Amino acid sequence: MRKFMGVLAILAAAGGMVFQPAPAAQRNVKPRAAAEKHPSDAAGLEAGRINRLAFHPATPNIMYAGASSGGVFRSTNGGDSWVLSSTGITDPQIGGLLVFPPNPSVVLACTPSGIFRSANNGQGWTRVLAAERELPPPDAPHPLFELQKSPVRYDGAAKVLYAAPWGAGLFKSTDAGLTWTKVYGGDIRDAKERVILDIEFSAESGGTVFITTLGGIKKYQRSTWSDDGKEIVSPKSHKRLNPVCIRVAPSDAKRIYVTASNLEGSPLETSVWRRDAPGGPFVLAAAASKTWPSWSILQCLVIDPHDANRLWAGGVTLGHSVDGGRTWTDAPKEFDCHDSTICGVDYRDLVLDPTGQVLYAAHDQGIFRYDFKSRLAKAAEKGLANNQFYDLDIGPGGTLYGGTQDTGAYRRKAGSSWERIGDAGAGDILGITADSQDDSRVFVRTNAEQLVIGSKYGDTDASSAGLLSCAFWNHQLLYLPAGREIYAGTEYRGVFKSKDGGRTFAPANDGIAELNIRCLAAAPGNAKELFAGSLKDGVYRTEDGGAKWQKLPGFPASAAPLVLKPLAGGTVYAGTSEGIYVSKDKGASWTAQNRGLPARRVVSELAVDPHSPTCLYAGLGYYSIEGLYGGGVYFSRDGGAEWIPLDAGRMKSMSVTSIRVDPKDDSRVWVATYGSGVLAIAKGR
Repeated sequence: MRKFMGVLAILAAAGGMVFQPAPAAQRNVKPRAAAEKHPSDAAGLEAGRINRLAFHPATPNIMYAGASSGGVFRSTNGGDSWVLSSTGITDPQIGGLLVFPPNPSVVLACTPSGIFRSANNGQGWTRVLAAERELPPPDAPHPLFELQKSPVRYDGAAKVLYAAPWGAGLFKSTDAGLTWTKVYGGDIRDAKERVILDIEFSAESGGTVFITTLGGIKKYQRSTWSDDGKEIVSPKSHKRLNPVCIRVAPSDAKRIYVTASNLEGSPLETSVWRRDAPGGPFVLAAAASKTWPSWSILQCLVIDPHDANRLWAGGVTLGHSVDGGRTWTDAPKEFDCHDSTICGVDYRDLVLDPTGQVLYAAHDQGIFRYDFKSRLAKAAEKGLANNQFYDLDIGPGGTLYGGTQDTGAYRRKAGSSWERIGDAGAGDILGITADSQDDSRVFVRTNAEQLVIGSKYGDTDASSAGLLSCAFWNHQLLYLPAGREIYAGTEYRGVFKSKDGGRTFAPANDGIAELNIRCLAAAPGNAKELFAGSLKDGVYRTEDGGAKWQKLPGFPASAAPLVLKPLAGGTVYAGTSEGIYVSKDKGASWTAQNRGLPARRVVSELAVDPHSPTCLYAGLGYYSIEGLYGGGVYFSRDGGAEWIPLDAGRMKSMSVTSIRVDPKDDSRVWVATYGSGVLAIAKGR
């Protein structure tokens, strides 16, 4: 889950500095046991965010996991180990998974760009429904499609498949997912009502289909759609709450549970509602202020198949109720998670295996399972190479440093596995910058509440410096070792500068109108000449170390700068929401250089080969205003005049966050992705 605040923390990786604790919701997250290794480039890393789980109905040991941005994984041993099974899937953002009960060799995956179908147990996939991704409604919550609970379901009574790609309405299939027909949303103008979060079925009125949308609950009975659940309102403000997850109790078809929240309201409200009779009202079972355990908008439910009053609920934490949702206890106590390493935060799916004896929980750090017979809990994530990297850097000696989503900071020395930098905390590492003169020193920006510099500088209260407004991007931190100067870009307060290695910071915004600073860069050989990219106001330049900034009026107004790369001699490259621009006159004028790049090009990273400044690398993807897009890595040997894809078969759908040229190995570059870990690919020639 993307956190609401962020700060800068600085770590001498080899010095054993003590960092402040992670936020309360993450303090119990610890490094995995040594046995929990991952193969190849994921060795030593924790797993990343898993959105969805699905089982083979007759063979419980066969199961599938859908990663938030890493594709589909398959297990044949109940989650003891996993292999990537995404061949043919061009959109790695898996919002829904279903093993088709009448023919379990058919598996369906729902993504924001449509439905993918496998007829051979996940070994190969074909897109059977393309859904044009629309701009989300202005008040749609983040992280968008990840709010969906079960956007692909099978109604066994009616023998119909339903699927709801994000923002595209509801589709049905009667031929095992080969063809699809839209049944809801085609004539609806309100974009919120076309965004479907969950699908459920009931036997009432001869068969009912329920969907939860950003516009409320809708139900389909007797060939007609109608509104439902209008009584689901805030007990405090009496304003309508948004239903998220809807579930019918397997042992009592009259019992329906709904989780609801005001999504991005402030303060956030979440609650559980239930209906005990067909057509009756939903009644508040538990409100967040009293017994509901999770304040997150990421809500999921699973109900005991034999007891309609026993259920588990996930959000930031995991809750358990035995009285129909009226009161809750902290489920990790039952699973003994506080003294182990298996439970994470931000739960996205809860499922019982087909026997009903094993509970699986998917969260931001992978998967764990709990066996009710043996009362044993264990991690179920070996082989899940779906780590979400925010940033990557490489020291002068070749040590890799990586910052991840929710699983902390890591380093990897040549020839070894990744190892956690424990002092950096276990939460989000939003930016990471290696000291270009010291292979053991790295600067880390975290989501912790304090700014910790290290023993020789002392501690700094980040809130007093205003750095608590840092955003969540990987090019906002700039370190100039010659003068021990640090520049930090923030989302709401512009640029901050430290002249003492981070002990104190002061605003440096004179001349900057829009203070949403997305990226910072320094001209080679001139520590006073800096460039700053404002997400809504183009590019600024300073020639006096930030004392005074000037807007560069020639930068295209429609392009949002995401990364800047100045070169010697006045050349500056900009990666933007619309591709790549280059300036030959220190930013006074700009020219698009997108030949060879795809039509949809969000360029989130640029790297220059230090041995050949005309050899450039561009990374596509990461977050844009429309969501998460892949695109892989492109290479130019002629200064950006023409671009060619690198390792397209493997990288095409990956969302790239960082690219680093290996100073010790002239044959490769390192690529960090948001969902597929860190990969080494061959250099362009």
